[in-house]
Amino acid sequence: MQNRKLNFISSFVFIYLGLFLLIPFTLLVLYGFIENGAFTLNNLTSIFKNKDFYDSFLKSIFLAAISSALTTTLALALVYLMRRTKVHNLYKNLLKNLVVLPMLLPSISYGFAIIYVFGANGLVKRLIGTPLIDVYSYQGLILGYMIYTIGPIFMIINNSFRYLDENLYTVSKVLNDTKWQTFKNVTFQGMKTGLINAFFVGFSLAFSDFGLPMALNYDTLAKYLYKTTLGSVPQIGKGAIIGVILLMVPLINYLIVSYYQKKYTSLDNIQKVQPTENKKRDFLLCGITFIYFSIIILVFSVIFIVPFVKNWPYDFSFSLDIWNKNTLKRISFYRNVVTTFEVAIYTAILGTIITFLTALVTTRSTNKFKKILDTICLMPNIIPGMSLGLGYLLIVSNYRLSKYAMITMILLNSVHFFTSPYLLFKNSLEKINDNLEDISYVLGDSYFKTVIKIIIPNLKGPFVDIMSYLFISSFTTMSALIFVSTYKVQTLSLSIKSLEQNNQFNLIFALSIVILFINLIVNNFKNYYHKKIEK
Repeated sequence: MQNRKLNFISSFVFIYLGLFLLIPFTLLVLYGFIENGAFTLNNLTSIFKNKDFYDSFLKSIFLAAISSALTTTLALALVYLMRRTKVHNLYKNLLKNLVVLPMLLPSISYGFAIIYVFGANGLVKRLIGTPLIDVYSYQGLILGYMIYTIGPIFMIINNSFRYLDENLYTVSKVLNDTKWQTFKNVTFQGMKTGLINAFFVGFSLAFSDFGLPMALNYDTLAKYLYKTTLGSVPQIGKGAIIGVILLMVPLINYLIVSYYQKKYTSLDNIQKVQPTENKKRDFLLCGITFIYFSIIILVFSVIFIVPFVKNWPYDFSFSLDIWNKNTLKRISFYRNVVTTFEVAIYTAILGTIITFLTALVTTRSTNKFKKILDTICLMPNIIPGMSLGLGYLLIVSNYRLSKYAMITMILLNSVHFFTSPYLLFKNSLEKINDNLEDISYVLGDSYFKTVIKIIIPNLKGPFVDIMSYLFISSFTTMSALIFVSTYKVQTLSLSIKSLEQNNQFNLIFALSIVILFINLIVNNFKNYYHKKIEK
């Protein structure tokens, strides 16, 4: 009976992922090679003959590699400070909170904030007389990507640090290794797989990001895809080819990470690494992190100041002019807030249900196809949002489904952010003892009752984590949704893109504050819930 019900769930999940992941993905691949019903290489050859394509592609590779290397190094220093030093907990907690902030806003928001801080008329120039960087060059993009990717990279490296063994540090000390030798042979070697994973996650995020290049007016592959597909002369076939190319880099990254993860072996009975006393090291780490997080504070300060002054940067007198009801109504603020809430809430509900059911199948079913399902579930983590969104555009435009824009957004988000919730549910389910379910079955409970009475109560924490993750991600995403939105169906993050075209930066920051405020509430509720269940 249990397997029959799990097989039914399995069939439902296969149909769901087939319709809303594999079909858009397949259309994206095929559409670039089919014209008037016949196979053609015209789009491919045309793209590769285009100098703008090569320039944007090489720039994207360069920017992603440099920014990811710098952010991974910075995140390692931050994790080392958190885990290995005796720096005061107040400073550590401040840094933990600052790491989360960029994850609660669309990247385009702090792209504009970087201009207001480091631009020609920015805050830094007014304070010291000269801008420190050229924000409209690779310097501005690298800084933006370092802010954008610090959160995910920090989480991966922080998780990797848990597998370091204090006993290895003790052995290194007995062998009279220098501090550098200890770091290289124990810390770096123990975290190598995590560092490689963190680098490629950062690389993929930066390579496929759309918001920062739009804000800083810099040509990358993601921006080139947008201009090709939704420009003055839309070229869907060429856009599909670029979407496939945009997909290839994360795919290569995934294969490299998978190779290293296969070589990784976890140790049992690990003794937790303890903080050590080293004032010079602590001072250096505090200095590095202080400089970086001071920049983040400056960037977010601008977001909070600009909407409340008369005319930045000339008149700093307090003003609420842009919060006027008529102004907000003119930019469809209220309608877009409702749309964003609806998309985020329904995505959180649908995404949580689908990922839970999928994890239930891959961990509890004896279905012979569950390994194939597990592999399919990893695909959304590889496919960039813009590539997936373009696949949905091909469906919407071909079948005239634009009137169902909100439903399309919800389905797109539920697939786009599928992998992380699925893996969290899968890991959590693997820790629940199967015997509890067997006992429930022996006592006469149906499998549905077993899930309700045994499994779900043991997964309250993951359910809250996943719903908040999907809600916040839906509130901040823009790259995928930009292809399927309409004039009347816009999220707040897409509204920021629209306002950018009219240089209404004060309104952009006002919307950013609303997004940040709502996401902070959701994130703090999640943290409060975890503290409550830990007591």
